[in-house]
Amino acid sequence: MARAEGQMGDEIFRAQLRLVQERFAEQGITVVAVPDREGGIDYIYAEGQIVARSEVVPELQRYFDVEILSPDRNDGLMVLGVPGGSTVPEFLDRARDAIPGRRADFKENSIVSLTGVRMCQGTEPEVPCCADPCPPLVESSAGKGVLIGVSDTGLVEIPPSHPWLAGVTGEPDAAPAGVIPVYSGHGTFIAGVARGVAPLADVWVADHFPDTGATLESDLLPKLIDILDRGAQVISLSAGTHTREDVPLISTEIFWESHLRGRTDVVLLAAAGNNDTDRPFYPAAMEWAIAVGALGADRTHRAFFSNFGPWVDVWALGEGLVNAFGAGTYTYNEPPRAGAKQDFARMARWSGTSFATPIVAGLVAGWLPGNPGATHVEVRAALRAAATPGTEVGPAVRADQPL
Repeated sequence: MARAEGQMGDEIFRAQLRLVQERFAEQGITVVAVPDREGGIDYIYAEGQIVARSEVVPELQRYFDVEILSPDRNDGLMVLGVPGGSTVPEFLDRARDAIPGRRADFKENSIVSLTGVRMCQGTEPEVPCCADPCPPLVESSAGKGVLIGVSDTGLVEIPPSHPWLAGVTGEPDAAPAGVIPVYSGHGTFIAGVARGVAPLADVWVADHFPDTGATLESDLLPKLIDILDRGAQVISLSAGTHTREDVPLISTEIFWESHLRGRTDVVLLAAAGNNDTDRPFYPAAMEWAIAVGALGADRTHRAFFSNFGPWVDVWALGEGLVNAFGAGTYTYNEPPRAGAKQDFARMARWSGTSFATPIVAGLVAGWLPGNPGATHVEVRAALRAAATPGTEVGPAVRADQPL
């Protein structure tokens, strides 16, 4: 992953992983990163835990002494503790041998993170050279009557100097006065990009990734259900993960089966991830999700960090975007700038598939009022039909060209 960056990519991943491990350790959770055969990282999970569909739990209990860690859940997903003396991979191998017909019904409890190089963002935020958003704000009535739900890090205080964010609401992205923690402002930036494309859309920004931009897979399902219950018609999710043996996230499969399938009024768009690989990245690689890859600044070639492959549905600008951010001092976590500080004045320049995703979310929000009841299949077809020619990777859309 991020092999274009060589050893630098390894150092960046270690810096990101350290922050996540420290935050989860405060909750008594050990985060484990499993290496792959090429010297990269295969997958990341919570030690001692697996997730399973509720209906397979009795079979697992028949063969193994598993502990139910989530006795009060009623959403179809259970969290189980593996028997003492076994690592999660060891237990999964034994359990899948014992119950071969249910191999996809239980897996490690993955760490789902804001998508970027190895784990999180494509780059760390930079001070922009200008005060205007990029892509430029679109002047239209697009998005009227549509709610975009942003599953992210919450919303910082919106200043009068950012009129394109007027009326955007959400859970607070709390930060100490004058300090911008790592990943703070991520959700606000995404809301700004989406609003720049769909100026009249309602936008709600949830604080779903408070633990240094990461959450457990087991915690993702109720968070997605909550944003759906708030009435979101377009869900913008700039987070995901790779998994052991590329097994899809059970949490998002249940979300689709129990909450989205059969509905024709909701579409979920997910960032394709920033690991420079064609390996499936979930939930973007799910058939029912719209996977968004990032184009470089020329809007023609793939951004160096973006994942790719036939499972990526559409592409949009993901490099060098400028939009809303926090105010205060940011301390860089990753090399080559680790330890350096920069002061931000509520705007930032940022790159990642995270930020290509709200461009597409805004376009979809502008298209839905004229196409009520559209399914994810019809949304995907509309995006491909509106694609601009000349890109090297696949169908690509522009913020200033409505569907």
